[in-house]
Amino acid sequence: MFGDRATLIGDAAHAHGGAFATGGSLAIDDAYAFYLALSSVFPVTATRMPSPEEIRRALRLYEATRKPHADRLLAVVHAANKAKAARFGTQERDEELRARAAKGSNTIWLHEHDVVKAFDEALLGSSRASL
Repeated sequence: MFGDRATLIGDAAHAHGGAFATGGSLAIDDAYAFYLALSSVFPVTATRMPSPEEIRRALRLYEATRKPHADRLLAVVHAANKAKAARFGTQERDEELRARAAKGSNTIWLHEHDVVKAFDEALLGSSRASL
């Protein structure tokens, strides 16, 4: 009916090994973005089943909402893993550890992510590009 496509949500969409303790919040954001996408294409007041094209449009809108955020997170995780691998086998001195810890992870963008704003931007982009 819908071809060979699948939509992933939660950890299946952005498995990152528990980085920054965000697994649960990302899954909640995914679910909310999915709800926003579905309800924007097919309102809850509708009295008929959604068409395959409406479902495809909602799924593309969901992806446009969540993918940039997940991609950014995964880029940070991959860079951190690469840095860890480069340090493998060397012992970090106490001063180096303290300096790295004091620097922090700069993840405010991750914890303060606004799903509604991201959805609105995706919706605006979809109307321009006809997702």
